[in-house]
Amino acid sequence: MIVSRNGAALRLVLAAAAALLAGLSTPAQTTWSKTYGGPLQDRFSQIVPFPDGSYVLPGSAMNASGNWDGRPMRVAPTGDVIGALTMGGPGNDYLYRMVPSSDGNYIIAGTTASYGAGGDDVWVIKLDEHGDLIWQKAYGQAGSEELEGLVATPDGGAVLAADVTLPGHGVDAWVFRVDASGNVLWSETVGGAGNDYPRALTPGPDGIVAMLGSTESAGPLAKGWIVGFKPDGTFDPPSAFGPSGTELFVEDVTASSDGNFFILGEGYEPPGNAAQVFVVKMDGQETIFWQESIGGALNDEPSRVVADEAGGCYIVGRTASFTGGGSTTDGWATHLAANGQVLWQNRYGEANTDVFEDAVPMPDGGLLVAGTKAYEGPNQGDGWLLKVRASDGAMDSSCNFANSTSFAVTSTSVVHTNLSMSPANYMAQTTVTTAVAAEVNMTPTVMCSAHLYCTVDGSANAPAKASKGAPVLFTATALAPDCPDVPTFAWSFGDGGTSTRQNPSHTYTAAGTFNWSVVMSTGGHSVTKTGSITAVNPPVVSSLRKVSPPFSIVVSGSNLQSGIKVYINGQLWSGVLYKSATKLKLTGATLKTTVPKGVPASFRFVNPDGGQAVQTWQW
Repeated sequence: MIVSRNGAALRLVLAAAAALLAGLSTPAQTTWSKTYGGPLQDRFSQIVPFPDGSYVLPGSAMNASGNWDGRPMRVAPTGDVIGALTMGGPGNDYLYRMVPSSDGNYIIAGTTASYGAGGDDVWVIKLDEHGDLIWQKAYGQAGSEELEGLVATPDGGAVLAADVTLPGHGVDAWVFRVDASGNVLWSETVGGAGNDYPRALTPGPDGIVAMLGSTESAGPLAKGWIVGFKPDGTFDPPSAFGPSGTELFVEDVTASSDGNFFILGEGYEPPGNAAQVFVVKMDGQETIFWQESIGGALNDEPSRVVADEAGGCYIVGRTASFTGGGSTTDGWATHLAANGQVLWQNRYGEANTDVFEDAVPMPDGGLLVAGTKAYEGPNQGDGWLLKVRASDGAMDSSCNFANSTSFAVTSTSVVHTNLSMSPANYMAQTTVTTAVAAEVNMTPTVMCSAHLYCTVDGSANAPAKASKGAPVLFTATALAPDCPDVPTFAWSFGDGGTSTRQNPSHTYTAAGTFNWSVVMSTGGHSVTKTGSITAVNPPVVSSLRKVSPPFSIVVSGSNLQSGIKVYINGQLWSGVLYKSATKLKLTGATLKTTVPKGVPASFRFVNPDGGQAVQTWQW
């Protein structure tokens, strides 16, 4: 439930939201998949972003009696549950849509069989910004009315659309307007000789609210249907549209970011064939910019179209074309550019009936997608929430149920037909409802979660040569600007030695060439850098002795190579006379002052092959 008579249940949820969101920094750029539910069925129908960064998901859940209750849930950007409520009566009650009202409150709507005039009635609940109940009412007659659309109006009220089944007349569209207090301002039904279904509402220019759906009154094949309702409830003649020879059932409509509209539906061409996704972009005067169908060999059914910030749109639904058909479907999503070009298309699912219902772009570059996991079958179905990358629909490889699709895109040709339909006043009864909220503990089941956005790169270095028995410094730098955790390092030095330090020191105890590597990891992602190092036998210095005149130093040992360099107190010494592999002589006019009597001096011997030895000596 999302309300109680005194609002206490929702206030608990809002307090939990404030506490949880206050502890969140910018959401980690992860992709994840989580399911939510109890032992029976749970479904999400919409995602509503809140100003504080959280999301409310209107939905429904089956109770222990086998009936449905409204089940809104609020989540953080990470998918963690802030609060969930159940609301309903003795019959089946559903919550489908939620919108912010112009007076700073919220309106939630659905369908109730527990309250009202009988059968299914439209159920509307209004809350204030703190979650306190302002009013809740049911609207309908003794027949069956089921909510299909909801938009807010400038006066704090709303326009609602519903299916209504009238005796001897089939299905018509019922559209009505309520004020900020839930009082009905006008109520009209629209329809013809056939069944006429409303599916969505969208605000238009000059206060007009456009209702879109499907009509079977325009000819032998179902077509898309547009009716523009003025603020007083009157409307101009409706129009039907759709490709010739194709049945078209409109499912959704939304305004685009460039001031136009996307209309989404499923089409059957020819009738009886598999369903394909149909989408058209048009302006407010119904001028069409482009139109196309997308789909495969089996039924591919859309649910929702959502605008992006560049004049394009995201579409979500389900596909059977890659699952073998029957009751098995995958959730499906695609991103279309402003010109209708497919930017990406992916399916998500396992061996279940998986369905997507809505999607919302997120501030961090993610796309939040809601639906139902295992909609049919023995698992009964849970609410399903995924975060994918909006730029390509990708998820981390740990989410191994995400796959690309390759549906063909076909241009279509829509034909407009004006319809002659007269409104009929629909005297619906208004009933004050008394549903009480109950708080529910919901813990998501994490299917997968990893930092897809996190990319790791870097560099690692070590000298090409080193002396056996001498310590060698290895260094690494990791670059992971979008990752939430500090990178870890795993070195392998090629001789069995390892280290987890960022810049370790290692000593080779045998001569030879060794292949080293370091793995830098964070957020479930890693990068590996490699190299090789040759450990050589060092020069061996057994003694240093002073001889004179003139002042010089004789060095005795073994493995002294021609071209050997000698550093005295860190200074490269130029007066080196190579005698043999066992003897050197150091000379120079300043040698005596460089190595004064009674003062220890440091000598470093470096062979051309990189072998080194250090000796401290004084005379």
